[in-house]
Amino acid sequence: MRVNAACSLGLMGDARGIQTLVTEFKAAQKNDESHMNRCKYLLDQIPPKDVGSGLEKLELYDDAEEWYNSASMLEKAADMRRKKADMGAAKISQKIVHGDEVTKTEIKDSVLNRSTVGGGGSSKMQELKELKEMFD
Repeated sequence: MRVNAACSLGLMGDARGIQTLVTEFKAAQKNDESHMNRCKYLLDQIPPKDVGSGLEKLELYDDAEEWYNSASMLEKAADMRRKKADMGAAKISQKIVHGDEVTKTEIKDSVLNRSTVGGGGSSKMQELKELKEMFD
């Protein structure tokens, strides 16, 4: 009775009816062939573009592509292939900076800012030379 009511809703253009039928059909594929055939028969009564749209809303792009192909709606089938390709493509985020976006740059405690360590000791270069000699 549930699938008959869903079919009636689908025939009236109600997406919930189509989605219910599609869900029942997909669930029946696993274990109930007679129920699956009944759902398929009822889905065949609904305009193909409406069924395809219902499959898209459920993000069943493979099934939607197959449905559109069987109804000779080749442009819609191509749209499904593009959607599947977009989903599989790597997403790259880019930020393009024009001009000088960084306005304040501070270099703190950098070797470049200091010529001596401590209050008045030797230079960094001198310390490095001494450390190198000790290492050797």
